[in-house]
Amino acid sequence: MLVGSAVVYTVISVLNATAMTMTERAEEIRLLRTLGTKPRQLTRMVCWKTLTVTCTGTLLGTGIAAASLTALGKAATGQPSFVYSVPQYAGLVLVCAVSGLAGALASTRKARRGSLRSDD
Repeated sequence: MLVGSAVVYTVISVLNATAMTMTERAEEIRLLRTLGTKPRQLTRMVCWKTLTVTCTGTLLGTGIAAASLTALGKAATGQPSFVYSVPQYAGLVLVCAVSGLAGALASTRKARRGSLRSDD
């Protein structure tokens, strides 16, 4: 139950952060479209940027969690230990990547196909 609620909270956080970021980048996407970038190229760019951010977040989060849990293990048992489940870890990373991609693509849909003028 605890892991499930943490995963749901993580997905909501990823979608919220992605939506806010893409809303702020609408002007940049509009400029790229004005310069002749095709919708498929914009989609590819958004996917690569989202995956880059997801990988960076995964590495930073793993490092912080490993340091914290190793210190906690040392305090509790006297020996540093960091135990984790590889399938659960990989599943969480996959859920974050998929939800980030879905949020990014949904958030940029209007900007990719909408008007090129900023006042519309």
